[in-house]
Amino acid sequence: MNRGKKIFLLIAVLFLVAVGVVSYDISSRTSAPWEKGNLKSRISEEYGSENEENEVTSDSTKLSNE
Repeated sequence: MNRGKKIFLLIAVLFLVAVGVVSYDISSRTSAPWEKGNLKSRISEEYGSENEENEVTSDSTKLSNE
């Protein structure tokens, strides 16, 4: 094997290892969509519903003049 091919293989292996490390890091910080649960219940658990402002309604995007 000549010197150029060895350098190329070394760089390729380092690149693949770096991509693997970054992929693992990203996947460990996120959760799968099927494990997230219901958005409405997650919001109420995280922020509570102590007052009217924090309460999640069934249609929070509906315009008031409709």
